[in-house]
Amino acid sequence: MDKGILGIFLRFTAVLAASTVLAIATYFFLAPKPGLLFPNSDFELGTLENWRNEGAAFMNQPTLGDNAAPRHKPLGKTIQGSYWIGTFENRPSGDVEAGATQGDAPQGRLTSIPFTITRAVIAFSAGAGGGTPQTSVNLLVDERAVLTESPAASPEGQEALRPVRWNTTEWLGKKARIQIKDESSGPGGHINADGFRYE
Repeated sequence: MDKGILGIFLRFTAVLAASTVLAIATYFFLAPKPGLLFPNSDFELGTLENWRNEGAAFMNQPTLGDNAAPRHKPLGKTIQGSYWIGTFENRPSGDVEAGATQGDAPQGRLTSIPFTITRAVIAFSAGAGGGTPQTSVNLLVDERAVLTESPAASPEGQEALRPVRWNTTEWLGKKARIQIKDESSGPGGHINADGFRYE
């Protein structure tokens, strides 16, 4: 084989191999896990990557582990994985003592990156201290809230997150965002949320 042709062939093979490796790495490490709305829609990266924070309520989020357990009845399995959103909490990492809080005073909004609705049900967990309209989880389509969950506190007055299922059939194929809102500073003025995914 001509050396020039051989050189071109070898370069082409090397580029093809590199492209294949890059595609595989992208698929396994950057693509959303099965069921996620977008990468980190479940907060399991331990950061707010792919979420936009406005205000003080979400500055020290997500929360690591069952941070409520040292103060009262544990949340247990109502939180999914290692990280969740709790705007009363102040434990973003293991460097902070378990049980640390920031209280109800901070307010803010946490809004996701846009994603395309590809399935008929979006599921997540939510809880709250007061259950007022000022603390809610919203599905935004065309920057308008089309679905809203304003979780009330459990009858026992605990912070347990409860399952929520949204029927999103009407908006299949549409671009959307998830927004978690805490605009209450009164007693119980905080919100808990976790595990946004498709069912």
